[in-house]
Amino acid sequence: MAGSPSLTEVLQGNVPLTSNRALIEAVTQRRQGPLLTLVLAPTLQLSDVMIPPLLEVLQSMPSGGGLDVMVNGLGGATPETWRVVSVLRDRFDRYSAIVPFAASPGATQVALGADALIMGEASSLAPLEPPRIKGLDVAGPDGDRLSMSAYDVQHYLRFLRREVCDGQPLSPDAALLNHLWDRIDPLVVGATERAHQTNRMVTRQCLESHLDAERDVERIDGILRHLADSGLGFRVPVTRRDCELRLGLEVIKPPADLWGAVWSLHLYYQQMLELEGDLQLGDNQHYLVGFDGFIDTLETRRVLLRVTRCDDNGVALADKPTLHRWVSPQSRDLKIDEELQL
Repeated sequence: MAGSPSLTEVLQGNVPLTSNRALIEAVTQRRQGPLLTLVLAPTLQLSDVMIPPLLEVLQSMPSGGGLDVMVNGLGGATPETWRVVSVLRDRFDRYSAIVPFAASPGATQVALGADALIMGEASSLAPLEPPRIKGLDVAGPDGDRLSMSAYDVQHYLRFLRREVCDGQPLSPDAALLNHLWDRIDPLVVGATERAHQTNRMVTRQCLESHLDAERDVERIDGILRHLADSGLGFRVPVTRRDCELRLGLEVIKPPADLWGAVWSLHLYYQQMLELEGDLQLGDNQHYLVGFDGFIDTLETRRVLLRVTRCDDNGVALADKPTLHRWVSPQSRDLKIDEELQL
């Protein structure tokens, strides 16, 4: 629609969406190849909603050859990461994962599907723990209900065997076990364990996309034992040294100039994710606007816009759900209340 504003123009002065083209170009020049960045806010998880904008961005890139993929955020482990890895494998002969700092479990899965990891001294992957169950009848120190996972139950059972039963098998009718199941639904624990085994299988598929399922089986099993079966929480860093020496992954240690460019791009995304501003449309429509995700290349970008209806004082209205929408910020046919459905 001729004359309608671009998203960048609508947001200018409220939540300025600055360009990162020069930052991306600084990385591509040093790597001599294309770069794709996948970024989500810490509160979000990769889902199938990210796939259509990802495909739109990839369609603007020539297929074949190599690709660098910078993974930043992406939330917890999820089967959807296998779709991302499959798409990248179908379109490119080889891809390397740039891990700027602390990769989440979801970002770790995408990185494990890469032929090589580009990691700085402080970069790390994350263990893959089962989903956490919220709202169980277990009170924390502050009175709130704790979130738990199947790992917590497993560690409790190990504690009983080690400290109470002297290493002997637990009796099914043990009082301490009955007390546990009085407070926790076994079926919920089973569901989280099934989700964990699904994510474990997905992680194996990511590894087998570049490792041989038969020849490298011991290597793959060792990686899964360390990342998915060790009982470590996702906040435990799996460092560059771990990836290279313990997991046997191909790790590229970047020169200072390349890593400086990567770090500058990482900081750009951190700053963009922290922005939040007011957007007023008409006389009485007030919104809180921020950015919760980015899919970027040198030439194309998609942005995950977060829009929340608020009152005149900038307080979010409880009865108005927050809108998330992947948009093209350069689009000239933006129609407020239609494309964005505000």
